[in-house]
Amino acid sequence: MTGLLAPYRVLDLTDERGAFAGLLLAQLGADVVLVEPPGGCRTRRVPPFLDDIPGPNRSLVHLTLNRGKRTIEARGDQLLSLVGRADVILTSGGPAELSASRIPSFADLAAANPGIVMANVSGFGLSGPKADWSDGDLVCAAAGLQLSVTGDADRPPLRCAVPQVFASASADAAVGVLLALAERTRSGRGQLVDCSAQESWIWAGFYLAYASPWGAAVSHRDGAAPRTGPLSVRFDFPAADGHVTITLLFVGAVGS
Repeated sequence: MTGLLAPYRVLDLTDERGAFAGLLLAQLGADVVLVEPPGGCRTRRVPPFLDDIPGPNRSLVHLTLNRGKRTIEARGDQLLSLVGRADVILTSGGPAELSASRIPSFADLAAANPGIVMANVSGFGLSGPKADWSDGDLVCAAAGLQLSVTGDADRPPLRCAVPQVFASASADAAVGVLLALAERTRSGRGQLVDCSAQESWIWAGFYLAYASPWGAAVSHRDGAAPRTGPLSVRFDFPAADGHVTITLLFVGAVGS
């Protein structure tokens, strides 16, 4: 193994919501081991499939998100025996899901390996009133504000064409792992990285959710010209062969 994270071993217990985090760590050189339940992980059954033929090794989602990872099968009660030789464990789902999958709590993992870093990706985090709410890309995109500011004012809101919300949360989880590993070199202690897809999606570009707490004008969708208070800024203009998007950026804010 070569790369920035070559000395580290990662146990990846995620489904399609958190698998991108393991992919990023694998691309940074970590030894990422995909720990699948008997019968294979859920991503193996997610379409689309190679040549449109379903099969456990034909899911394009699975092949994309899990490339560069080694694979083993293990049950939930076997995980503690693996944790002692790992640096990071990746999981996905709310508290009830993790419990139903017999995934040990962070407290149990830390008791077996005080230096373990656990990163979990879920729709609404591991605590709070929404922790066990059903999630999904569309649900979290709406909860993360995107659907409030995309689409025409007199029509239903528009979502991103390609699911992206959990990819954003997984990227945040990977960054959290790097920070936790850096801290462990000083303290020797691991920690829990709790990534909410809703919160990640807000910070990915829809910070306008914080307009009310800031006392600022709330934005509303209005097609290619979203409105903020009395202002309407248009981004989409007709051209001879379709449309063109023109975006104004301020050099002082984004750099030259």
